[in-house]
Amino acid sequence: MIDTNDFEYEIYEIFKDQFINNMVHIENGISDLQNPESYESAVNNLFRIFHGIKANSRYFHFEAITTVVDKVEKVLSSLRDVNGPADTNIVEWLLRVQEQCSVWMQEMESTATEFSKVNPLLLRAVDIHTSNEKLSSIMKKISIIYLDDNTKRSNQLVGALKKTFISVQQTDSLADFEKKIINEQANICIINFSKESIKASKLSQIHAPLSAIIVIVDKSDRDTFVKLGAEGIYHIIKNPIMGDVLKRELLSVIDSHFTPRHFLISNKKIKNFIQTLQPLHASILQIQRICNDEEISIKELIKVVKLDPIISGMILKAARNPMYGLEEINTVDHAISIFGKMRVKAIALTKMINAFGKTDLSAYNISESVFSNVAALRLTLMIKWYSKVSISSLSILSTTAILGNIGQLLIAGEIATPDKKDNFLKDLNENGVQHAEEKFTHTTTAYVSSDILSYWQLDNDIIDSIRFSDYPQNAPEEVYHLCLANHIVYRLIELNGNVQPKIPKKIEKLLHDNGLSAEPLQKALDAIVKITAQ
Repeated sequence: MIDTNDFEYEIYEIFKDQFINNMVHIENGISDLQNPESYESAVNNLFRIFHGIKANSRYFHFEAITTVVDKVEKVLSSLRDVNGPADTNIVEWLLRVQEQCSVWMQEMESTATEFSKVNPLLLRAVDIHTSNEKLSSIMKKISIIYLDDNTKRSNQLVGALKKTFISVQQTDSLADFEKKIINEQANICIINFSKESIKASKLSQIHAPLSAIIVIVDKSDRDTFVKLGAEGIYHIIKNPIMGDVLKRELLSVIDSHFTPRHFLISNKKIKNFIQTLQPLHASILQIQRICNDEEISIKELIKVVKLDPIISGMILKAARNPMYGLEEINTVDHAISIFGKMRVKAIALTKMINAFGKTDLSAYNISESVFSNVAALRLTLMIKWYSKVSISSLSILSTTAILGNIGQLLIAGEIATPDKKDNFLKDLNENGVQHAEEKFTHTTTAYVSSDILSYWQLDNDIIDSIRFSDYPQNAPEEVYHLCLANHIVYRLIELNGNVQPKIPKKIEKLLHDNGLSAEPLQKALDAIVKITAQ
C-alpha cells in the first residue's frame, strides 16, 4: 500500500487512472490487429500504450507488470515489420495479456503495490519473423527534432547528428517546437529545455504520440527527473551532453522503437540477479588501470598483483597450464613478465566469476571446468590470431575473449528446471546454442555478459564489442572490428566446448569481405586443436 499522504501517491493515482483508461484501447487494438486495414495503426497505438505503462511500472519497481509489458512492447516492435493481419497465436497471446492486466487493474483499485504473479503462458516465446537490417540503414531513415535554447550547444549537436540521420531540425522555442512536431512528425524528439522540458514532452506526446522522446536534464534537477518519469518519459540523460552517452541512448531508442527485434524480452530475473552481484574488487580495478596505461611499467603491475594473494595464485596456476607451453615458473614476478599486461588483465578478470558461486551447467551439457576451458581457449586463440592483425586491439579483445561467456552462468540458472532444461538441450543439439538461448530465454550469452560488465562499469568498448558480437553488422562503426573478432572467435570455440578445426565458409567470407586473411586465423586455430588433443 502507498501512504495517501506520501509524495508518490499522486503519481500512483495518475498511473492507475491511465492504466484503467487504457484497458478499453487495448481491447480495441487487439481486435483491430486482425483487420489488414487497421493493422498498422493498431500496432502503433498498442506500442505507445504499453511503452507508457512500462515506463511508469519501472518507476514504481512493479516487477510483474514491467516484465509482461516489456515483452509486449518488443513483440509489437517486431510486428511493425510484419504485414497484417496478425497471426492467431499472437492475438491469443495478447488476449491473455489483457486478462492479466484486468487482474492487475482490480488490484490497483485498492492501491496495491504487490501484484499477482505473471501467468507463465505469457512468458513463453512468441514466434515472429524478424529481419537483420543494419542499424546504420535504419538511422538513415530516422528524422529528429532538437529543442534547445542554448544556440552554440544546439549548433554543435545538430551538426554531428546530421552526419548520421536523414533529417535533423533544431528550434529554440516551445511555440516553434510545437509547430514543427505537428507538421513534421519526426521519429525522435530530443528536448534540452530546462524546466520547460516537461511541457515540451507533453506537447510531443499530444501531437506526435508515436515519436520517441529523449530528454536532457541538468545533473542537479532531480525534480524534473522525477516528474518526467511520472509522465512516462524514461529516456533521460544529463547535461553536459557527452557524445558517447547520447549515442548510446539513441541506439537504445532505435532498438526499442524502430528495429526489428532479435530478442523479444530481456529476462527480468537475470537483470535482478546482476543487481545482487558484488562490485568489482579494488585490486581488479587497479590492475585494469595499470594494464590500460602504456606509460606504467610492468614492475608496478607486479607490485599490485602481489598484494592480492588470490590473483597471484590464479596467475601462477595459469602459468603452469600446459596450454601455454611455458617452462616451470615458480614466482609471480616471472609469470607476469612472461604473460605481459594483456594476459594478466584477462586472468585477473576471471576472479569476477567467483561472484556467481557454483553453477549447474548441465543444460549446456558441460561442466564448470569446460566453461573455464572455453574462456582460456578463446583467450589463447584471440592472442595468437590478433597479434598478427592488430596488437593494439588486443587490450580490449584479450578481455572480451575471456569474459564473453560469463553470461552463460546466469542463463544456465534460468533453465535449471527439468522440463525447461531437457527441451533447451534438445534444441541446442538440433539448432545450436544461440538459437536455443533466444528461443527459451529471449536473450543470449553475449547480451547477458555485456549487461554484467556494464553493471561492473568496464570500458564501453569491451561492453559493446561483446553485446554486438552475435550480429556485428548492427554494431557502432567504431567497434565493428572488435565485434567481428569476437563473433569469429566465439563461433570457432563454442560455448559447449566444441572447437571448429577448420574455418567455416561463412567465416571465410566474413574475413574476405573485411579485408582479413584467413591464413593467420587458421594457423592459430591449428595450435588450439593441437592443445585440445593433448
